[in-house]
Amino acid sequence: MLKKWLGLFFIVFGVVAVSLGSYAQVKIHMSSYLVQVDKKTGKETLVTSNTAYPGAVIQYVIDATNTTDKAIQGLVLVGPIPAPTKLLPAWYQAILNFLAGKAEAPAFCVLIKQGAAAQTVPMTGHKLPEFSIDGGKTYSRPPVSYVVNGKTKQATPDMFTHIRWTIDTLGPGEKVEISYRVVVP
Repeated sequence: MLKKWLGLFFIVFGVVAVSLGSYAQVKIHMSSYLVQVDKKTGKETLVTSNTAYPGAVIQYVIDATNTTDKAIQGLVLVGPIPAPTKLLPAWYQAILNFLAGKAEAPAFCVLIKQGAAAQTVPMTGHKLPEFSIDGGKTYSRPPVSYVVNGKTKQATPDMFTHIRWTIDTLGPGEKVEISYRVVVP
């Protein structure tokens, strides 16, 4: 059953990648991995797999490479959160903790400059991802809220359908890798 959902995800992502294809100078790729944790050491390993099980954590990685000799401005990367998966609550909570001044900025972005080592970039302020609860029609910065019967409520991670990042500048030959995690209910 989950194989069917993961297959649907890749079809959905294919549509998203086509819309990003207007950046003909940017090569975009998305991968998914099961997150396995060694029970003794707590060390995480990312494993390629076509199947998942209830409770499994999946990490999605979107990478974009500027293949030109000019900087690309305002690159938008969108990652769907395919049903039946849900955004990993701890991942979203790390962002909320940072915004509340309770933690350091989460690091889920890696910038690789041409000819240089990979550099982890904390997502701060305007660089934080935006979330959608309406199928990608609108996006909000965290904490995400919505209105029902005139009352404002805070969205929970299980409500998110998409996540997006806007990369201000991607220099010539640079590559950016964005990751996020979902859980299988």
